Amino acid sequence: WLIPGWYDNRWWVVKDPDVDCTSTQLRAAVGNYISTAEPTEPDDWNAAVISGKVRVLMHSFPAQASDVRDNYLTRVNQSDFSFPLYYPFGYDSTWAMALTLNASLSPLRAMGKSLESFSYGDNETADLFKRILWNTTFNGLTGKVRFDENGDRIGITHILQLQGERLLMITDYDGNYYSGGSPSKDRIDVEDMMFSVDARLFIVVTVFSFLGISFAAVCLSFNIYFREQRIVKMSSPRLNILTILGGITMYVAVVVFGVDGEMVTEQQGTILCQVR
Repeated sequence: WLIPGWYDNRWWVVKDPDVDCTSTQLRAAVGNYISTAEPTEPDDWNAAVISGKVRVLMHSFPAQASDVRDNYLTRVNQSDFSFPLYYPFGYDSTWAMALTLNASLSPLRAMGKSLESFSYGDNETADLFKRILWNTTFNGLTGKVRFDENGDRIGITHILQLQGERLLMITDYDGNYYSGGSPSKDRIDVEDMMFSVDARLFIVVTVFSFLGISFAAVCLSFNIYFREQRIVKMSSPRLNILTILGGITMYVAVVVFGVDGEMVTEQQGTILCQVR
């Protein structure tokens, strides 16, 4: 099974009035399912974020809390809200919008506009915001924040598997970096390629073949013409003829098998295959 990775731990034991299955049946059904999730914690806990604050391990308590987390938890504890797992994305999203709006001030001024005059029907300003956002890069609570040409977040995806009662990370997927320059192949690529005989090489070989045929024809004529001579009779003229004919056949085969599909038409190629 492929299931979203943002489900709570042991979600199958939570009572649901719309589900008739027991938790044991659900656990048996999901098996060792695979899920994907975006990382909610940075790789470097001590790297400075865009606001100048310091990130720390956000889900280990007690821990040396950063100013960002302390301020956030203080506000959460003073309200009726819970502590969501994905709050760092809200923090980074706010900074992405703030940086985009800040970077748009000069271009808007050159266009004779301002942020105060923006309306949702202003497509020109909206396109400007998108171009700036796509080129925005900064260090956030969730790591390096950057976007592709479609406006999607560029980042690493965790691939998780349910093992026993725990959802464990088995690997990371980074779709924007390949050590070989391209994604790994999951199959063998078969590519049909046409290899033809070089015309110059074919001409040279054909010339030598005809020279060989000519020399063999001279030897054959000599053997037939002087077959009654004593020295020719002693050399087994019939065997000589067979040997010469075999040599001529090989010379002809060199030419016939040297012709490829680039040198003849489809009809000629059919006849040539039968000759071969």
